[in-house]
Amino acid sequence: MTSIDVWILRFEKTLRDRVTPAIRQFGASYSRLIMLVFLTLFLIGIYISSQVSGVTFADLCFVPFLGVFFGALVTNTFSAWGLQLIASYSSVHLPFREAILVTSFGHLSNLLPIPGSMIVRGGALVTRGATMKQSATGITLAGLLWIGMAGLLSGLSLAIQGESLGWIMIILCSVVLLIAIWGLALQGNPRLVAAFLLQRTAMLITMVLRFWLGFRAVNASASLIECATFVVAGVFGVIVAIVPAGLAVSEGIAAALASLTVLSPATTFIVVALNRIVGLFSNGIIFTIFILGRTKKNTKQN
Repeated sequence: MTSIDVWILRFEKTLRDRVTPAIRQFGASYSRLIMLVFLTLFLIGIYISSQVSGVTFADLCFVPFLGVFFGALVTNTFSAWGLQLIASYSSVHLPFREAILVTSFGHLSNLLPIPGSMIVRGGALVTRGATMKQSATGITLAGLLWIGMAGLLSGLSLAIQGESLGWIMIILCSVVLLIAIWGLALQGNPRLVAAFLLQRTAMLITMVLRFWLGFRAVNASASLIECATFVVAGVFGVIVAIVPAGLAVSEGIAAALASLTVLSPATTFIVVALNRIVGLFSNGIIFTIFILGRTKKNTKQN
């Protein structure tokens, strides 16, 4: 057993015996308060942004809004594909039906002030036969790849628009991206690494299009390059696990980035909030459909 294996075993023991119980206790004690605080901030942000920009959800354009909803469903599909790739990295098989159910429930569980999506996905992989080490490593490397690629795209967008912050993001996120690729490549399966890169690229393209359609849904205009600035906001909103679903965090980051561009921070806040609401709604629909389908199937078998 190498020193790295010993460290991993110690980490797993600490996670199991100390961190997980502490998270559960913290969530049980403060979950309602945290949810109330950030939900309030989220609603206040929407109200202020609506007053400043003059944009309201009542004035939504139907066709672009429908596009945002369809984009959310596509995002769910790509997320399920990503979980299947993590399962392959962990040397287990995960059917698409189960993958999309797990990812939808995981996204909904992020409403709790705990890393719900990570826990749900990790649990699904372990149930399928993966070890805790395999699932944790796969989820972590996939997360680093996501951070690196999203940050790199946002950085490129800012750099094209003449912002020096973009170059800083490009350098930092390129390092993160290379670490993630190196970690995935250690398994010795270049096709799997290529599949991860393709899946994350598809996710990023979908996110940019969702933001682009979101601006049109609220009767505003933004180029695809400008919309690419905000993809990193959603990623970092999820990372802040203590905040339910990153409420107000993603919107705040996006609004701050918008202040570096020609776009209105207030309108951007509303567009990101719109995408969040539609995304949660689509996850709820998918989860409900698959659960009802599974229940119906079990009833017929009995």
